[in-house]
Amino acid sequence: MNESKSDSIKQSDFIILIPGSNPTIDKAIGVIVIICMIIGTTGNIISFLFFWNRRHSSFPQRLYTIVSIADTLISLTALPVVAVLFNGRHPVFFNSYTLCGIWTLLFNFLQRFAMFMVLVMSSTRAIAILFPFYRVRKRAALAACGSFGVFLLVVDSVYLG
Repeated sequence: MNESKSDSIKQSDFIILIPGSNPTIDKAIGVIVIICMIIGTTGNIISFLFFWNRRHSSFPQRLYTIVSIADTLISLTALPVVAVLFNGRHPVFFNSYTLCGIWTLLFNFLQRFAMFMVLVMSSTRAIAILFPFYRVRKRAALAACGSFGVFLLVVDSVYLG
């Protein structure tokens, strides 16, 4: 990010970026996003509680627990977007370059990490089916997840500058 810019976006700059918006459509989109956010958050919290109680029974259930946490947070990251849609597209939470950067980093990280976790789960299940006597190393799979998470944070942090 450019250091010469102030940390907040001026209203006049914002109007140039978003030349026209339809308040009715924005509110309709906001309501749809709220409904999806409520369903997603509730469902993922229920999933988390289910898998948390059974986390010691199998490795895939540990992975499902991690995915449910990531998916819950993904659902909650829609909240600032909803606030903007209901506030006439005024930046509300996105009025600061710092907060906007943190939100972008969190949003991108959570989506990519959740997808990677699904890849790890699918891979471990495929290995279990194709090679029934091979034991997947849990520490290696968790290390891969942790390494990928650190990699994503580093790359996105450098990209956002």
